[in-house]
Amino acid sequence: MKKLIITEKKSVATSIAKALYGKNYNKNSGGFYENTESIIAFASGHLVGLCSPDMYDERYKKWQLDTLPIMPKNIKYTATGKDLLNALKKQMNRPDVDELVCATDAGREGELIFRLIYEYAGCKKPFKRLWLSSMEDEAIREGFKNLKPSYLYDNLYLAAKCRQEADWLVGMNGTRLFSLIYGGGTLLRIGRVQTPTLNIINERDNSINNFIPEKYYHGNIIINGINFKSIEKYKSYDECFNVLNAGDNIAEIIDIEIKNKRTLPPKLFDLTLLQRTANKLFGYTASKTLEIAQSLYEKKLITYPRTDSNYLTEDMENKIYDLISAVLVTFAKSINSDFLAKLKFDTGVIVNNKKVTDHHAIIPTIYIRTNNDISSLSTDEANILKLISFRLVEATSEPMVIEDTKVIAKFADEDYEAKSNVVVSDGYKKITSYLFELLGLSYSNSNNEKLMFEKGYLPIDGYNVSEHVTSPPEHYSEDTLLNAMEKAGNREMERDVERKGLGTSATRAAIIEKLVKDNYVERKRKKLLITDKGKKLISVLPEEVKSVQMTVNWENKLLSVSKGEYSYEKFMSDIRDLILTWVANYSKIKPITDSVENEKIGTCPACGSIVFLKKTVKGNIYYGCSACDFKLWENDFYFSKLNKKITKEAAKILLSTGRIRVTGIKSKKTKRNFSATVYMTVDNDCRPKYEMSFK
Repeated sequence: MKKLIITEKKSVATSIAKALYGKNYNKNSGGFYENTESIIAFASGHLVGLCSPDMYDERYKKWQLDTLPIMPKNIKYTATGKDLLNALKKQMNRPDVDELVCATDAGREGELIFRLIYEYAGCKKPFKRLWLSSMEDEAIREGFKNLKPSYLYDNLYLAAKCRQEADWLVGMNGTRLFSLIYGGGTLLRIGRVQTPTLNIINERDNSINNFIPEKYYHGNIIINGINFKSIEKYKSYDECFNVLNAGDNIAEIIDIEIKNKRTLPPKLFDLTLLQRTANKLFGYTASKTLEIAQSLYEKKLITYPRTDSNYLTEDMENKIYDLISAVLVTFAKSINSDFLAKLKFDTGVIVNNKKVTDHHAIIPTIYIRTNNDISSLSTDEANILKLISFRLVEATSEPMVIEDTKVIAKFADEDYEAKSNVVVSDGYKKITSYLFELLGLSYSNSNNEKLMFEKGYLPIDGYNVSEHVTSPPEHYSEDTLLNAMEKAGNREMERDVERKGLGTSATRAAIIEKLVKDNYVERKRKKLLITDKGKKLISVLPEEVKSVQMTVNWENKLLSVSKGEYSYEKFMSDIRDLILTWVANYSKIKPITDSVENEKIGTCPACGSIVFLKKTVKGNIYYGCSACDFKLWENDFYFSKLNKKITKEAAKILLSTGRIRVTGIKSKKTKRNFSATVYMTVDNDCRPKYEMSFK
């Protein structure tokens, strides 16, 4: 008899096969790895997804208020990757397979992927759970020696199921409800995480747009060539000048404060912190950083990247020195040996069992020392690997110590101050400076000459007034938005909530990409700005929909579900009650009509809703669906190549029949005119596709 091992990706299946059996395996008829002991099969992400509304009832094809709420008693699933799913089902049902191993990614979503495949296949065979934080061969072998009973992860699966089904119910009903009432012919996508995130960007952009700069003034006196700035801010130049002018050219040094400030080393990376740092240093999007980190994980160079933790577990502490050594041997060959000898490491500061949940922090693996392929990494992969590797060295190094000096002088009955910062000990910053050099980045550590004063009277060399202007907050970058998402609502959350803020480390990148793709947010260099479409969405939505509070409540309950303290049934009942309340309260509102809507043209081939003739702000004409993203542009690229436009009459024909006869098309080869029929279909993203036929 054999065990069937199912992974989330083919690359992981390959790694497991090589780690367990070397080259002692073959490919079976399904394309999976097999030998006398095991079959190692793979999925490709989610192969089972939620059914669309029309799969429950044909009337849901049309977006109408009287069809809401869409609230199926039993939420159904359907195959999204049928061929691969059927191949997995065949392996599960083999008579020589008596046990399965769930080897999908060790987390909430990985658990969901396997369980849905298992249920879809109708499999009843027992299975165990492989829980890995590293793809190193030794870690894989150790993981298979310590397979976990499947029941330990039943509640994690239920929490994942709650998350998926609740997001579907809220998105499906909320999007239709608010689009039909407030959209005026425009699709308004509603999402539990997406909408509050958009609102965070909107509030920042509003505060910048509404910001009124104000001038203020500081008085400055010069003593022994050092500038002392007034502690007081003055509203006018004259007020500040008159205070200075009242002095007698003698100042008194009344206080000297010297403090040693210790700056602790940075934390190890969780995914969000890694994404923020990569955005700040390299301009990488959060999505790109996750993609690179996943690639490095599958190449066994780093540990599991989709983590919310910044700490390691106690059982890992004895491996940390070996890892630090591997980093220095691999990347720091040019560092002066005397410098290395002086380095001191405190591994205890990064070890905390209580702060590790599903996975520990992202760190390099010992494989970096023995892998000969590091030189073949892309520049982006090398950058991220160096960041992760040197963060381990930084995090265990000594704190940086800075001597802060503040001198207070009294002049004309007002207090003036001068400050200096002198680095006493670089500590971990030595590693940081070397890392920046390795990455080809400029590095500066603020340091100036220590102020040398004693209490007493000193003549001033002169004085002046400096003008200053208050500054607005900065637009969000991916770095600062990720930080805001992570911290959103934290004060309202229970202390032990695993995933705080909006989304999770693994999903925040996708949320930002979704906002950009849907044209609610645009990127301008490193800035993320809300679009007119995004402003419209936020302007019409009720506060409860765009507030972070809903996500706060959900995450508290999802944590309880994963702990077995809150049932799947109760959670879903809460969500259904929320949607029923929305529909009851807002369906009474008279729908808003958009000013750019001119007339009805036909029925949408994608969703069955009404298509209107519309104009953009610049006056471009298109025929757009009132409920989904379907659009026919008057100056469509396909038809413009035929020297034709989609007129209003042509749009009506295309929408009613799915085809149109086009005459007077000039051939580029023969220069003669000909006629043809153009057929229109619609892809999964509601975009029209055309094909020409001469029949």
